[in-house]
Amino acid sequence: MASRKVAGRDSELEEEACYADCDRCGTSLYVILRFRENVPERVVAIGREIDWPEGYSK
Repeated sequence: MASRKVAGRDSELEEEACYADCDRCGTSLYVILRFRENVPERVVAIGREIDWPEGYSK
């Protein structure tokens, strides 16, 4: 899983896109997580895996 730096003034922030599945319907998803100094901070986005966002490695 590759990460990317978040644009802005805080150089300690990184985001990663991860594979996920919906427990209810089984849909394949992606989740973008934001990390600060390698500690998960928040979920940035959730979407369908077929709509994987540009700039994030699969």
